[in-house]
Amino acid sequence: MAENNDICLYEKISGDIKELILSEKIKYREKVPSVSDIRRKYSVSHITAMRVFRELADESYIEYIRGRGYFANFQKEDAGKRNFASVCCITRPSRETTLHDNYFNNINQSVQRELMKGKFNPVYPFCNYSFADKEPDKDALEDVKAAILEFDGKTDGFIIDERIPDAVIASVKSKISKPIVIVGRKSGLDIDTVSPDNENGARKAVELCLKMNYEFFCIGRNAMLINNNQEERTEAFMKTLRKNNVPEKQMFCFEYNMTPYEETFALIEKKLDHNLKTLIFSPTDNFARWLIDVFTKKGIKLGGKLGVMGFEGMGFSTLREPHITTVDVHPSEMGGKAVEILLSRINGTNFQKKQNYTVPATLQIGESI
Repeated sequence: MAENNDICLYEKISGDIKELILSEKIKYREKVPSVSDIRRKYSVSHITAMRVFRELADESYIEYIRGRGYFANFQKEDAGKRNFASVCCITRPSRETTLHDNYFNNINQSVQRELMKGKFNPVYPFCNYSFADKEPDKDALEDVKAAILEFDGKTDGFIIDERIPDAVIASVKSKISKPIVIVGRKSGLDIDTVSPDNENGARKAVELCLKMNYEFFCIGRNAMLINNNQEERTEAFMKTLRKNNVPEKQMFCFEYNMTPYEETFALIEKKLDHNLKTLIFSPTDNFARWLIDVFTKKGIKLGGKLGVMGFEGMGFSTLREPHITTVDVHPSEMGGKAVEILLSRINGTNFQKKQNYTVPATLQIGESI
């Protein structure tokens, strides 16, 4: 008999909440009674109340917003049909998975998963293909502008690739009404961004190296590829060394080209002081991997008087032994964070000033230091 009473109460609670929403006594995006409210009003257990809320959410009558509670998710004009929300992703298309560099692939895949989990359709314009493997040229950027303006009326928001410069976004920002999140870099615009945790990651890297008694630091700066993230890592690494009172004479900043690296390696060899425990810092795992492989071929064992540290936490780190000690910036979590921020803007639950967000970087310890 008690079980039948629970079923009757469950059906009554569910029916009462549905009626409040369908009659618009609780309007779309307004908060519904809390679990505690339901328990007090109907004298039911927490389990029964939660069962009601879960099933109403499954039926799309309500939606749970983390940290805020349950909100009505039903619009009268939607009765008899389903209108699916969507987000336009102006991001480079995923490419074939490799053993070494899946950085933006991981961001992209996470964006897709999290949008779908939030019941949003990801929409990818064809113009994205033009900057799949390189920085977009003038014509490609004009196509991007046109796509943003076109999809403003068709989607609920935008996730935009780090490769799209601020100047392009600024040129269309005042003409569109939907929220934007840039993923992969910071911005000078009044806009939400999600970027790698470069400064904190570099700080953690220096702290580890000093604990391991490294004394001399060779710090890489990419001479050919203009990348704000890489430059920020190099600057933050040097700044943290200075804050820890490492003398300038024990720091050597060198520039390297993407390929070939031979001249750079020769320069580093000249600067190595074999009387001091030396750490070579690379703002990318790519260059760190190459350095480690060269040292290994020369029969030089890393982790004693000489160490190499990378940044990003990509597949290069564990492609082969010795594994790289690197700062992992968690690109998958960055993609998820971008979606979280965008949906909070779309749903009207985020009233904070637009800002840059990061996912905390962590150290991935290998055998290279």
